[in-house]
Amino acid sequence: MMGLVALATACSQDEKTDSESEGILQVETPAVGTRVVAFSNTWVNSDQISLSLYNEGTTTDYLSGYTNSFRFTYNNGKWTPASQWKLNTSWATVYAAYPAQYSSLANGFYVQAGNNQEYLYATSRVTSQQPVAQLTFHPLMAQVNVNLRIQKDSTYREGYHYKVTEVWLQNKQGTQSVPVSGYMNFPNGEITNLTFGSHGKVSLNAVDSLNISMLAIPYTTKDVQLRFRVNGTNAYVDLPENGQWEQGKTYTYWVTLHTTLPDVTLTLDRTNVSITPRTTASTTDLVVDANMN
Repeated sequence: MMGLVALATACSQDEKTDSESEGILQVETPAVGTRVVAFSNTWVNSDQISLSLYNEGTTTDYLSGYTNSFRFTYNNGKWTPASQWKLNTSWATVYAAYPAQYSSLANGFYVQAGNNQEYLYATSRVTSQQPVAQLTFHPLMAQVNVNLRIQKDSTYREGYHYKVTEVWLQNKQGTQSVPVSGYMNFPNGEITNLTFGSHGKVSLNAVDSLNISMLAIPYTTKDVQLRFRVNGTNAYVDLPENGQWEQGKTYTYWVTLHTTLPDVTLTLDRTNVSITPRTTASTTDLVVDANMN
């Protein structure tokens, strides 16, 4: 899992390292609070990012003779390049991606919902005189939190428990409203060429309450519903039709399960949908994600 903090090749403003003096491409990621991910908030050893360099204002390769996928690995507080790449005196636009990609980023990169994979992107510019790419990463995905609670109605039976084994984000029948894959585009992170389907949490073992988190491709919530598998039965609740998932934001929904036996009925608290920036790592349960196209 990746994270948030790294300062590689640390040096003072007035003092350059040998690599900087020689115009060798380097990477720094800023301090705490400038970037957040879904399930972690620190970079860890072996995390990898990839960079592509283009002549400024174009998508023409800046350094000829390379695959234009420059890989850096995080280790003990520094980003170490797979090889050394020497810059020239002209400016280059830098596109950066996490997880590391194996090809040029000129056409963006493929993203998929349903696997709890966070995707991050950043841009910068470098030249041989200023060879350190200062990268502030941004999350591509929206985070959807679901909190489920039991409402003990008049027919509630003491000792009877409600086991939730699956939660899915899915389209209402006959609609296409839940993106499951697409291509991220630089420089703004827009995701296009979408495909639609369903994705969710499986292999859950929650009893009488539930707090989970899913990553979703930014899109409208019109015609989107949550499907819960409760005691072997499917139960559904519709999300607000005027909603919109946006990059880098967390959307928290409170759902009530009513215990009017023998039916399982769900309602969504539409007056209490929380929308917050993702400024801290998620503390909700991290379980197996799945997708179904």
